Amino acid sequence: MERQEATPRGHGGIELERLALFSDAVFAIAITLLVLELKVPDPEAVRLAGGLGKALIHEIPRFFAFFISFAVIGNYWMLHHLMFRHLRRCDEGLVALNLLLLLFVAFLPFPVALFGSFRRDPVAIGWYATSMGLTGL
Repeated sequence: MERQEATPRGHGGIELERLALFSDAVFAIAITLLVLELKVPDPEAVRLAGGLGKALIHEIPRFFAFFISFAVIGNYWMLHHLMFRHLRRCDEGLVALNLLLLLFVAFLPFPVALFGSFRRDPVAIGWYATSMGLTGL
């Protein structure tokens, strides 16, 4: 029977895999939360807009914010995945930096919703751009 060396906790192996899986979960939840801002127009909004087609046209900014943000978060996830593929161990510094990244990723649904609802407002644009930029750092 072959003896296998145990990987010290916190220095690689199992701990690195746990960190990657936790990160995947946060990315997945953030992407899922984006879609919650897409609302089916209520009957009154449809009536006031003059039909379902026109009511959906009013929702285009939210769809735009969703698709752009989905692509950006998806890209961040792919880059995260590529980076973690090359790591062999982790330490407290990596965990802290990863948590900082996940903080920004988890926050993204808020500025996306703000931008989708107030796309011409400089404050909404600023929140969106700043949040995306900080996440990208």
